[in-house]
Amino acid sequence: MSKCKVLIIIVGIYDGGQERSALTLIEGLLSAGYQVGLITIKRQIETSALLPKGLEVYSCIDAEERIQINLFRIIKNINQMVRRYDVVIGGTDLDANYLAAIAKLVTGKPAVGWLHTHYESFATKISLVQRILIGLLYPVMNKLVIVHGQSISGFKPLRRIPEGKPSVIPPPPHAKYLEQLEKRAEEYSIENVLPKWQELLGELLH
Repeated sequence: MSKCKVLIIIVGIYDGGQERSALTLIEGLLSAGYQVGLITIKRQIETSALLPKGLEVYSCIDAEERIQINLFRIIKNINQMVRRYDVVIGGTDLDANYLAAIAKLVTGKPAVGWLHTHYESFATKISLVQRILIGLLYPVMNKLVIVHGQSISGFKPLRRIPEGKPSVIPPPPHAKYLEQLEKRAEEYSIENVLPKWQELLGELLH
């Protein structure tokens, strides 16, 4: 059976930990036989040398354009791309998560939210508008991937999400950071993380 087609949404390709985690996951999925597309909300690529071979990359708006002003154009572009794939993943950033949820509402394709943070710090930093959007859009997604298994019941915007819905999958760091993890390097390695993503994707399509 052929592997599914996965589209991952991120804001841009910057030289940061979240983006490197996304690229590491993409590289792992490609090596496992998945067809993977990456759509950046902004046409900003600071780490093009890290882009895996065989990756289809699309962008919605130019780097200097504002997301809020061009939101309808972004949503239209993403929804057109999502129709060509089997699953859409909102990669590590809140804006990308929201757009993945909207894409599911419009196209009906399964959507995964990837929350690349701890609930403790997450809950204290977001605005009231963000809390409202989370409460509305996160329950729409089929799955929520979190980096640690804390209960979501204490964070009000996520209380509508069933306890069994989140999957705990550590974020795969880029290879250069693995040595800094010392004893946890094996837990966070793509060899350990990839099978968990493969299981999750398989559940969405069966």
